[in-house]
Amino acid sequence: AGDSLGLDSGLDGQTIMLGGSEIVVDKDLTIDASALPNGLTISGENLSRVFRVSGSAALTLAAGPISDGSAPGAKSGGGIMVEPGSQLDLDEVTVKDNVAGDRGGGIHNAGVMNIYRSTIHGNDAGSTGGGIWTTVDNVLIQNSTITANTTGTGTGAGIHSTGTGSALVLRHVTVAGNTSNMVSGTDLGAGVTSDALATLTRENTLIGDNLTKLGTPSDLLSDVTTIGANLVENNSGVVLTGPALLTGDPLLSELGDHGGKTDTLLLLEGSPALDTGGVLTVPLGIDQRSETRPQGSNPDIGAVEVIDLGAAFSAFGFATGFSSRGDVIMYGQTAINHNGVSAV
Repeated sequence: AGDSLGLDSGLDGQTIMLGGSEIVVDKDLTIDASALPNGLTISGENLSRVFRVSGSAALTLAAGPISDGSAPGAKSGGGIMVEPGSQLDLDEVTVKDNVAGDRGGGIHNAGVMNIYRSTIHGNDAGSTGGGIWTTVDNVLIQNSTITANTTGTGTGAGIHSTGTGSALVLRHVTVAGNTSNMVSGTDLGAGVTSDALATLTRENTLIGDNLTKLGTPSDLLSDVTTIGANLVENNSGVVLTGPALLTGDPLLSELGDHGGKTDTLLLLEGSPALDTGGVLTVPLGIDQRSETRPQGSNPDIGAVEVIDLGAAFSAFGFATGFSSRGDVIMYGQTAINHNGVSAV
């Protein structure tokens, strides 16, 4: 039988230091910090990997950063290692600042994996898959942000999917600002690489602002099936099945606290991803921050749905008729912006 850890309120905002020993999960385990307003961080202290999931175990994590994991030398999975036959489920989790000498700086996955409303950022792999390296099994990433991850000698700084049977679905995901430190300026797939043996399906997903070491735009290298509408800033590495891709600068904000439990990248005014999402087989009623989706005539492409300012004004009783999205408006001591409504 599996275990579920109840977390005392005194752990709110605290960090568990592992002291050089990874946590090995060999039976089902749930760690749910969603009741803690500031979450619970589990840190490898740059001394060890944080989690290894083995056998037929399933690890479920909710609302807490996994950080500073280390798998040096020829090892993989700096933050989390998911072995064949096991499973990882993340909801409102941040995987950040983890390092692997080989593959999968944030996560190395060889099992089933589901990632919801989460952010993978600032991870590094010596070869491929700076944020995530995955193979063999089914992976769903939904309403999530993959950003500022790096690789040393390989592609897929954001995500690298490889191997027969590897099926990756990206649904309302933003993959942006990842860097592949390859020598050639013509290398593709710094954002996402999915090789010929793997399958990649993108649904209302945004991939842009990813670069090679030399600063060359390098977003996606894959045979890809598209559903709904998808934006790829540089689509020169794509073999496409399905609706055509949108292109152009996605016009993204800096990564930051824009509501919800994980940091996100917002669409700025004029972004081609605003209101251009398509109808999905499984429509999502919320975004990464749990804001209502859609806010406009169609859903936005990517992880975050921009707040409708007209609705925000109405919520405060202001009959302004203002309806623009992507602006920032100051009214007295209240800031109403594309993040939502907050007092200042």
